[in-house]
Amino acid sequence: MVGFLGVFNLIVLAAALYQFIIYVALTEVHELMLKELTFERIDYVSLNRHFAPDDLIIGEKTLVYYPGTQQYDLVVKVKNPNGQWRIPVIEYYFFWGDKRTNPKESFILPNQEKYLFVFRQEIEGEPANLGVAFSKIDWRRVRPTEQSPLQILSKLEVSDIELGFAVPEQKMISLPKILFKIKNHSVYNFWQVNFIVILYQGNKIVGVNILPVKRLLSNEERQIELNWPSIPYSTEIQVIPEIDIFDPTIFIPSY
Repeated sequence: MVGFLGVFNLIVLAAALYQFIIYVALTEVHELMLKELTFERIDYVSLNRHFAPDDLIIGEKTLVYYPGTQQYDLVVKVKNPNGQWRIPVIEYYFFWGDKRTNPKESFILPNQEKYLFVFRQEIEGEPANLGVAFSKIDWRRVRPTEQSPLQILSKLEVSDIELGFAVPEQKMISLPKILFKIKNHSVYNFWQVNFIVILYQGNKIVGVNILPVKRLLSNEERQIELNWPSIPYSTEIQVIPEIDIFDPTIFIPSY
């Protein structure tokens, strides 16, 4: 009996010793893993770059000269290549040599291609190496559930664009004007919609103007006239509605 108890105690002692060895080994492995996690460095710069929006695509800069003056319209086309990012506020300025314009503000919608302007800038002599810079770009993510307002722009129709002439009373000269029709196919009423009018000679911009249209109502159709006394010769006229459909203050309340 004594011999049996001795053998049993040895077995129990061996099992306990085996469990202790296993515990010590696993503890060392666990501590090593924790130490590796502590010293592992996450590349936050690369991670942020992966989820950040792509840079704006900057197109050609254009000077539109006012004959007989020292004034120019400065124009640049920019494109937002991001479908899920918008810019509610972008602050920009043009520069040449050691001169620059005052900063202007605009907005850019997802995937939007648009023009940024500075009108009637006083410049002595024709500026060389015109550039554009951005002093503020406020990127905002547009989630899939927030994409529906983007459909509104396609419901603002522009048609029947043409160049016409107005003859004032008691005058023998005719004044040129741009004529076009707009139709608001959306269910929304707008306090104001700006229409950008761009004149081209071939692919070159030769004239830019902005016409604000106030209180454009749902399903309203309107004939628009833009008087342009010193309009340059053009081969194409483009009219672009411009409105920040993510800004709730643009809508006239229905109540």
